[in-house]
Amino acid sequence: MAQAQEGQNNQQQGGGGFMGGFMNRIIMLSILYFMFVGNPFKATPKDPSTGAPLPPSRNLMPEYYDLDLWVYVSESDASADFNNPSSLVWHEKNIRYADWADEN
Repeated sequence: MAQAQEGQNNQQQGGGGFMGGFMNRIIMLSILYFMFVGNPFKATPKDPSTGAPLPPSRNLMPEYYDLDLWVYVSESDASADFNNPSSLVWHEKNIRYADWADEN
Protein backbone atom coordinates (compact mmCIF):
# COMPACT_ATOMS: atom_id res chain seq x y z
CA MET A 1 0.00 0.00 0.00
CA ALA A 2 2.84 2.41 0.88
CA GLN A 3 4.62 1.59 -2.38
CA ALA A 4 1.48 2.40 -4.39
CA GLN A 5 1.23 5.83 -2.75
CA GLU A 6 4.91 6.53 -3.40
CA GLY A 7 4.42 5.65 -7.07
CA GLN A 8 1.47 8.04 -7.32
CA ASN A 9 3.43 10.84 -5.63
CA ASN A 10 6.35 10.33 -8.02
CA GLN A 11 4.05 10.49 -11.02
CA GLN A 12 2.43 13.72 -9.80
CA GLN A 13 5.80 15.40 -9.34
CA GLY A 14 6.95 14.41 -12.83
CA GLY A 15 5.95 17.73 -14.45
CA GLY A 16 3.11 16.49 -16.63
CA GLY A 17 4.83 13.64 -18.39
CA PHE A 18 5.82 13.83 -22.03
CA MET A 19 3.52 16.74 -23.04
CA GLY A 20 4.48 18.87 -20.05
CA GLY A 21 8.18 18.48 -20.74
CA PHE A 22 7.64 19.04 -24.44
CA MET A 23 5.71 22.27 -23.86
CA ASN A 24 8.35 23.51 -21.41
CA ARG A 25 11.04 22.96 -24.02
CA ILE A 26 9.04 24.79 -26.71
CA ILE A 27 8.50 27.77 -24.42
CA MET A 28 12.17 27.92 -23.41
CA LEU A 29 13.36 27.68 -27.01
CA SER A 30 10.92 30.41 -28.06
CA ILE A 31 12.18 32.72 -25.33
CA LEU A 32 15.80 32.13 -26.35
CA TYR A 33 14.95 32.65 -30.02
CA PHE A 34 13.22 35.99 -29.37
CA MET A 35 16.07 37.13 -27.11
CA PHE A 36 18.81 36.50 -29.68
CA VAL A 37 17.10 36.81 -33.06
CA GLY A 38 14.35 39.31 -32.32
CA ASN A 39 10.64 39.29 -32.95
CA PRO A 40 9.93 38.37 -36.60
CA PHE A 41 6.40 39.76 -36.30
CA LYS A 42 7.70 43.31 -35.90
CA ALA A 43 9.54 43.34 -39.21
CA THR A 44 9.23 46.74 -40.89
CA PRO A 45 8.40 46.55 -44.62
CA LYS A 46 10.83 48.38 -46.86
CA ASP A 47 10.37 50.14 -50.19
CA PRO A 48 12.07 47.93 -52.80
CA SER A 49 13.33 50.88 -54.84
CA THR A 50 14.86 52.98 -52.03
CA GLY A 51 15.14 50.58 -49.11
CA ALA A 52 13.50 53.14 -46.82
CA PRO A 53 10.93 51.87 -44.30
CA LEU A 54 7.33 52.16 -45.44
CA PRO A 55 4.61 53.72 -43.30
CA PRO A 56 2.26 51.28 -41.52
CA SER A 57 -0.35 51.72 -44.24
CA ARG A 58 -0.82 53.79 -47.34
CA ASN A 59 -3.66 54.69 -49.65
CA LEU A 60 -3.96 53.21 -53.10
CA MET A 61 -5.55 56.37 -54.50
CA PRO A 62 -4.56 59.99 -54.05
CA GLU A 63 -6.65 62.23 -51.82
CA TYR A 64 -9.65 64.01 -53.36
CA TYR A 65 -9.96 61.43 -56.13
CA ASP A 66 -13.51 61.30 -57.56
CA LEU A 67 -15.17 57.87 -57.41
CA ASP A 68 -18.49 56.41 -58.55
CA LEU A 69 -20.38 53.94 -56.36
CA TRP A 70 -22.65 51.30 -57.89
CA VAL A 71 -24.64 49.03 -55.52
CA TYR A 72 -26.32 45.90 -56.90
CA VAL A 73 -28.52 43.27 -55.23
CA SER A 74 -28.53 39.70 -56.45
CA GLU A 75 -29.78 36.32 -55.26
CA SER A 76 -26.70 34.66 -56.73
CA ASP A 77 -23.68 33.97 -54.50
CA ALA A 78 -21.19 34.36 -57.35
CA SER A 79 -21.98 37.80 -58.79
CA ALA A 80 -24.71 40.23 -59.68
CA ASP A 81 -26.12 40.73 -63.16
CA PHE A 82 -24.58 44.11 -63.97
CA ASN A 83 -26.49 44.37 -67.26
CA ASN A 84 -29.87 44.07 -65.54
CA PRO A 85 -31.09 47.57 -64.52
CA SER A 86 -33.50 46.14 -61.94
CA SER A 87 -30.60 44.76 -59.85
CA LEU A 88 -29.04 48.24 -59.53
CA VAL A 89 -30.34 49.72 -56.26
CA TRP A 90 -28.10 52.74 -55.80
CA HIS A 91 -25.70 54.78 -57.93
CA GLU A 92 -23.74 57.74 -56.57
CA LYS A 93 -21.43 59.80 -58.78
CA ASN A 94 -18.38 61.87 -57.90
CA ILE A 95 -17.78 60.75 -54.34
CA ARG A 96 -14.63 62.53 -53.28
CA TYR A 97 -12.13 60.15 -51.68
CA ALA A 98 -10.62 61.28 -48.32
CA ASP A 99 -12.63 64.50 -48.23
CA TRP A 100 -13.98 64.34 -44.69
CA ALA A 101 -15.14 67.99 -44.60
CA ASP A 102 -17.48 67.79 -47.61
CA GLU A 103 -21.09 67.77 -46.39
CA ASN A 104 -22.71 67.02 -49.79
